[in-house]
Amino acid sequence: MSEKIKHSVEHHKELEAPKTPERLPDAEHAEPLRKGEKDPTKSVEAAREAIEEINEEDKSPSPMEKLKKETDSGKALGHSEINEELQKITLRRELKNIRRKLSGPDKALSSVIHQPAIRVASEAGAKTIARPSGLLGGGVTAFIGTSAYLVLANQMGFSYNYFVFIALFIIGFAVGLTFEILASALIGKKARN
Repeated sequence: MSEKIKHSVEHHKELEAPKTPERLPDAEHAEPLRKGEKDPTKSVEAAREAIEEINEEDKSPSPMEKLKKETDSGKALGHSEINEELQKITLRRELKNIRRKLSGPDKALSSVIHQPAIRVASEAGAKTIARPSGLLGGGVTAFIGTSAYLVLANQMGFSYNYFVFIALFIIGFAVGLTFEILASALIGKKARN
């Protein structure tokens, strides 16, 4: 521990950072270019010219100009556009949260089922073809009709025709849809009165 801390003024002057000039030298006071060295001002000017040429070629307005045009036009998004966008965002978040809890094959199936094209086809089918009343009517009619037909075929000794099931299902589907239409018409009349 023979070292001692220096407290002299000269020592503090040695530790001070060297003073830098307040401004950089201009072209007149700068040192001359060395042999084989390129002039940096020329390359900077060339780069600026290239950028200006690109900007002139690309006449599309900047994002700030686009934003200013939109706000100046006074055209705002409607409530329906905002609601649709929020619904899409909410759907994506919910699906993401649910898929975290699913196993690997279930995640893959979920990602296939919830594709926009499949979703549109499914919703269109639900509104037209896959009506619950039609499916119920078709299923019940096909079950009762084919059961009776099978018993009759066994007793009479003729072969069972599988087309009968399809025909009975279609007939029952039509009957179920007819009942649904009649019921909605009657309920609609009662609601109006």
